[in-house]
Amino acid sequence: MTLRHLSLRARLVLLVALLFAAFALFFLAFFPARMDAQAQHWMLGRAMGMAQLLASATEPALDFGDELNGQSHLQALRSTPEATFGLLLREDGTPLASWNAERAPDRPAALSEGARILGQDVVARVNIFTRGGQQGALLLGFSLAEMRRESQHTLRLATTVSALIFGFGLLAAFGLGTLLVRPLGHVTQVALRISEGENGALKELDLTRRDETGTLASALSRMLHRLYEQKALIESQSEASSEGILTVSETGALLAHNRRFLQLWNLSPERLKGNRLEELFQSLTPLVVEPEALRRLADLKREPSEGGTAELGLWDGRTLTAYRAPIQSQEGTRFGWGLYFQDITERLAQERLHAHNAELEQRVAERTEELARRLQQLREAQEQLIIADRRTSVGTLAAGVAHEVNNPLAYLTSNIRYVLSELPELQELLMPGCPPEARKRTEETWQEMNDALTEAAEGCSRVQRIVQGLKSFSQGDDDTRQAVEVPHCLETAIGIAGNELRHRARLVRAYQPLPFVEANEVQLAQVFLHLLINAAHAIEPGAADQNEIRISTWRGEDGHVRVSLSDTGSGMSPEVRSRLFTPFFTTKPVGVGTGLGLSVCQGIVTRLGGHIEVHSEPGRGSTFTVVLPSAPTPAARALPQVPVRAPSSSHGGHVLVVDDDPFVGNSVRRLLEREYDITVTSSAREALEHLRQGVTFDLILCDLMMPEMTGMDFYAELQRQYPSQAEGVLFFTGGAFTEATRDFIARQEGRVLPKPIEAHHLLEQLRLRMGPSPAASPPLASSLV
Repeated sequence: MTLRHLSLRARLVLLVALLFAAFALFFLAFFPARMDAQAQHWMLGRAMGMAQLLASATEPALDFGDELNGQSHLQALRSTPEATFGLLLREDGTPLASWNAERAPDRPAALSEGARILGQDVVARVNIFTRGGQQGALLLGFSLAEMRRESQHTLRLATTVSALIFGFGLLAAFGLGTLLVRPLGHVTQVALRISEGENGALKELDLTRRDETGTLASALSRMLHRLYEQKALIESQSEASSEGILTVSETGALLAHNRRFLQLWNLSPERLKGNRLEELFQSLTPLVVEPEALRRLADLKREPSEGGTAELGLWDGRTLTAYRAPIQSQEGTRFGWGLYFQDITERLAQERLHAHNAELEQRVAERTEELARRLQQLREAQEQLIIADRRTSVGTLAAGVAHEVNNPLAYLTSNIRYVLSELPELQELLMPGCPPEARKRTEETWQEMNDALTEAAEGCSRVQRIVQGLKSFSQGDDDTRQAVEVPHCLETAIGIAGNELRHRARLVRAYQPLPFVEANEVQLAQVFLHLLINAAHAIEPGAADQNEIRISTWRGEDGHVRVSLSDTGSGMSPEVRSRLFTPFFTTKPVGVGTGLGLSVCQGIVTRLGGHIEVHSEPGRGSTFTVVLPSAPTPAARALPQVPVRAPSSSHGGHVLVVDDDPFVGNSVRRLLEREYDITVTSSAREALEHLRQGVTFDLILCDLMMPEMTGMDFYAELQRQYPSQAEGVLFFTGGAFTEATRDFIARQEGRVLPKPIEAHHLLEQLRLRMGPSPAASPPLASSLV
């Protein structure tokens, strides 16, 4: 309870009590402390005076070194009850005479001259200078115990006096409060009776008094007369209102109403007498279709919401509006509530009619606009789908082209490497017979030939990387997931998008070590390719040295892999960002973008358990960050254990090469003939014919995709007719274009080598299965078949 909730009498009593309490506390705090300070001062002076008198008496003993004389003077302290010890010190601090030396403080010689309180004793020191030139000091100790007892007695006496002062103050406060507040209490009681409706109590006010109570009674009388006048005015205005008005107190007591309220609810005045708001509304509940609104209106503890007008539907077909507003003063003091009701049945009928007509017109306009918009969207979607279908067809064709290019590219590269490897030996054979005058020209020609072939080999390698990328992006997608290296997917996408990037911006790689992610390699590379192309298209071509596309990879604190692609392009507005992943939405012209790229990217990343974050500002470029959960690092997969076959010839063994492209077969022959006996056939049927003639092979290299009889059919025939030969089959393929082929590759994973094949990798596979060759030689550097 706060101070303002106390009565005037209680506050007066509290004020006087606090004053007396403050005085009593001041007396209790000041008087004992003052007395204690005076007692300590007197004790210090007394100790110093006694020390000086005794120092004068012991001066001869110190001058002559008379210990007995000094001891006799110190023994005189026995007659002083407060004395605790005495020491007569020589100049070097050693005692000449002492009394109760055990009670002296440690290191007494270190004390300076004067009196001080140490613990429970007063210690006084007086320095002595004798007539004979001797120096020394006298230390005396006096107990403070008696002084402490006197201080405690003084404190108890002060406490008793303070309690008496406080008690007298309380009695005075009660008496004064009763005397002053009794007339005011009478006026208060009269005011309370008037507030409860007892208007006759006004006559009991004593208006003849000339003190403050009489002034208050006169003011109350005048205020009541004005209130009665205002009440009459408000009642007349209320009766003239078209609204039904019901006034209630804060507690829910019915105070007043007008005739319109009775008419709206078909009530008689007697129904309201003596009732409360809850009882009245409970009797009105059967008239209302939805009584809950009426109950909320009657809940005076709940503040009405702003604009909280409720509509009450009655069972007789009428509709009333109802709202509740506080009745309060200008200062915000609330006196009660006003409940206001109005019949809006006719107005609602007119509004519904107008609203229905407007709704029909709006609906027709909206549907017309929607049809026009849908038609436009269908046209745009049709154009995008045509382009997407065209690109799908081009992608399918690209897969076939990549496969067809792969074989001639493989033997072309292999043959160039073969010629490069043979040129030094050929040069050594021919150069000795060259005339001296033509030797320099011949050496330059040999070097030019070597450079030309090296450049051709490098060009083939570039074409091979492009073909490999086309194969990766055009091969069938069965949504198979495995542990994937993110940098490898990024480099595949960079290889495909290299031409788009080269003329627009510098490509900056900022790779950090990353764990594997569980994903489909083709799909993940497709995501990065779309983001790279979008970054390139955001930059105008022609200023590559002034723009940058940065690829950053790192592992976040949550363990997820993050790949960020940032560009310095045009950026995006908030409106474009909000629709960025909407299918068919694009800011590119028709024929350049389909509006499906980012939508597809989001779908792929979401299925992988990740998400794409976008940050972009107009004129400041964009940053797309792909966040993917990491996968456990996959264990290295070992090739199936195969028995090492003993070679059947003086070379490393007899190898059969089966490929429908004879140039590929010849390339393999040139690569392997230094270590193995090579037989080349251009069809599986020709290979079977060799086996029927009794020829056996230590290992068979077979192309998987061939006309007439595929490598899969050839392997099945070997298993049926020549099972021992089937154990030594290795397949190589430029791609899998059917579901059956992909299933076969998955089952024979350890036997399948992808084209083009690195020469050293092919030789390792042969040596693994047939053992090292006696004629083994280093493979052709970076050779591909």
